[in-house]
Amino acid sequence: MKQEIKNWKMFKDGVAYACEVPCSYYSVLLQNGLMQEPYYRDQEKYVALTYGDNCRFETEITVDRETLAKRKQLLVFEGLDTLCNIYLNDNLLGKTDNMHRTWQFDVSDFLVKGKNHIAVEISSAVTYFNQRHQRHPMQGNRDSLTGCGHLRKALYMSGWDWGPQLPDMGIWRPVYLLAYDTKIEDVEICQEHLPNGSVVITCKTEVDGDTELRVQAQITDGEGKLYLGKWQNGVNQILIEDPKLWWPNGYGAQELYTVTVTLLQRDTVIDSVSKRIGLRTITVSQEADEWGNEFCFLVNGIKIFAMGANYIPEENLLSRRSSEKTEYLIRRCAEANYNMIRVWGGGIYPDDWFFDLCDRYGLIVWQDFMFACNVVWLTEQIEQTVKAELIDNIKRIRHHASLGLLCGNNENETFLKTYMKDSPMDLEKADYLRLYCRIMPDICEQYAPEIFYWPSSPHPGRPGIDYDDDRAGDRHIWSVWGGMKEIELYQTYYPRFCSEFGFAAIPDIETVKGFTLPEDRNFYSVVMDRHQKNQRGNGKLMLYMAQYYRYPVEFEKVIYATQLLQADAVRVAVEHFRRNRGRCMGALYWQLNDCWPVISWASVDYEGRSKALYYSSKKFFAPLLLSADVKEDRVVFNLSSERRDPFVGTVAWRLKDTDLNLLCEDRVSVTLDPLSARDVTTIARSLIPSGREHEVFLEYELYSESGESISKDCSLFVTPKHFSYRKPSLQLDVHKNGDGQFLLEISANVLVRKIKVSFSNPTIKLVGDQYFNITDNAVIRLTLITDDQALTESDICAAVCVLSEADLV
Repeated sequence: MKQEIKNWKMFKDGVAYACEVPCSYYSVLLQNGLMQEPYYRDQEKYVALTYGDNCRFETEITVDRETLAKRKQLLVFEGLDTLCNIYLNDNLLGKTDNMHRTWQFDVSDFLVKGKNHIAVEISSAVTYFNQRHQRHPMQGNRDSLTGCGHLRKALYMSGWDWGPQLPDMGIWRPVYLLAYDTKIEDVEICQEHLPNGSVVITCKTEVDGDTELRVQAQITDGEGKLYLGKWQNGVNQILIEDPKLWWPNGYGAQELYTVTVTLLQRDTVIDSVSKRIGLRTITVSQEADEWGNEFCFLVNGIKIFAMGANYIPEENLLSRRSSEKTEYLIRRCAEANYNMIRVWGGGIYPDDWFFDLCDRYGLIVWQDFMFACNVVWLTEQIEQTVKAELIDNIKRIRHHASLGLLCGNNENETFLKTYMKDSPMDLEKADYLRLYCRIMPDICEQYAPEIFYWPSSPHPGRPGIDYDDDRAGDRHIWSVWGGMKEIELYQTYYPRFCSEFGFAAIPDIETVKGFTLPEDRNFYSVVMDRHQKNQRGNGKLMLYMAQYYRYPVEFEKVIYATQLLQADAVRVAVEHFRRNRGRCMGALYWQLNDCWPVISWASVDYEGRSKALYYSSKKFFAPLLLSADVKEDRVVFNLSSERRDPFVGTVAWRLKDTDLNLLCEDRVSVTLDPLSARDVTTIARSLIPSGREHEVFLEYELYSESGESISKDCSLFVTPKHFSYRKPSLQLDVHKNGDGQFLLEISANVLVRKIKVSFSNPTIKLVGDQYFNITDNAVIRLTLITDDQALTESDICAAVCVLSEADLV
């Protein structure tokens, strides 16, 4: 019997405010007009006035005789943030100190028939940080509140170089009363893939109560076919002779099966648990090769090139998170050809729906444990609660088809070696080794033996080399942006797997309007500074802008320029990594999303609006990528494939001037093996007429064997600020397309690059890609939708606004 607990009240200054889980101190204050929206303008700074506050949540539940008659009654909190005293009928049940784990309390001795009073008293985390830091100063991330590493609370809530300092507190996951005589405590599902292609599923079931009851297991595929298990040696085993394998996005279908384990007393169902799984093998190969040791995800025996991004929490105020917002993000990833997503270690363990979505959409999950950029003081109390945290979360997520790797931490190893190299740190090193090299791998081996464990990111993977070595392990590259080196430096790195690299940009102008007033919309305004958390971040953007563009005057063009820079920086890196497939086997850029409206590395901003980087990623993560490596004396065309079948087609290139006149061209027949990359043709830069590098461009296109165009792009031979763009005279035509849709046709008689289309009427939306090029006389057709049925073709045409790279030079 499971009874959800509702109708909560939060008490402040003797006044009760109604709320429902998930709820928090800040969310209740906001709902009742007692706090300004912290995401708006510079309101975040006033939250500091609440840092020392405590709060109390209360509710009542009615318990009947049937519930009391059960052998056991448990009060379960799936998420408490963080320092809580739990009371039932004025009896202290216990204290909590970890928001990353489930807390349950045996209340059999305290429940009464009828009404029962529950209270949760929550103490200030910031007060705790300060007290603990005074006793034991500890190095941590410089953008966070001092001492936050002393508590198992999501680190990003204390601030990061993309996040605000909003150390909220509350009840952030479900609360319920569980009453039973016997129940299924846990089900571990293991897979054995046999040489003949069949799969044996083993269900190990842990029962709390009468262990003599019969346990039955069955599996159903997506079409309803049923597979029954056999009880053998204390486990259920199920043979699937005709398995439909689960594949990452782009490599095959995401076939899923439902495993149902039932506890029976004769024919009466006592308890039942269902989990969705995918039949697959995933591990990481570190085989020796000519460059050192590869770091390569091996899925169903196939070496894949991992393509994706780093994922941070979608919200700073956790009561606002939703499965719908998560699905929007995951679906966008799949649409842009991502096959992997890395859950970064400074946030929260994602909700179940996140993993369900990754299973469905085919994204392999690299799951960090929640440790990042902080030294850990491994007291006995911390060690015990961390062990419980690990076990809770591993048990919860280990069955998912998408789970591909468990990682001990984000950059804690780097932190020790870099920021504490001149400090005495024997104890910190000892704690590091104990936690990440003994406790974590032992627990992973015990509870998730099929999931690959990796102690840190980055990590060299073998003795004798450092974390920034290209011979083995995974690597974070921050010399570009962080070190302010030129974007082209990416092409000098050959990481075995690049799990972090990135470049920041301002979010969409409509997102900026949501947190600013008109007078704030200047790059150096107080409000824009409050929404830039990276130290010297705006200066870095200006530095890079000076290298590639002339300084734009209008604020909207500044935003547009930063987004072009971001997209080009990440594109340069990914194209280089993919050209070196085999040596490099993964590119996860930083970062996918935001937790509030901010200038950051995200490709999709807080409001869900895509930056230029997102649209660029659809191209550089395409299964077939034709890239042009423009060197000083030549251009090398490379074709890389993440397809499991060979490719036969044609590469065409055309040298044109800004008026679209063709200067020279060629076509080359190409073949490419599955899952490979190679240079397919080269042209000499001597083909460019002398002195005209600033007014000619290179168009290149990939065709299938049947002649269908697969992709088309273009490159310049000089930086955009030195290119002699002609001012485009765009021809715009709008036609009704039925069902409230319109067709926008765009054409031009000169080169127009990186076109962004927006609308002065906010009811008009574009469906499809942005930041596209016009490199010939063909007409570009875009689908538009609107909720305003009264709009005419001329209304829409008048509302069209177009930016292109020419507007920046």
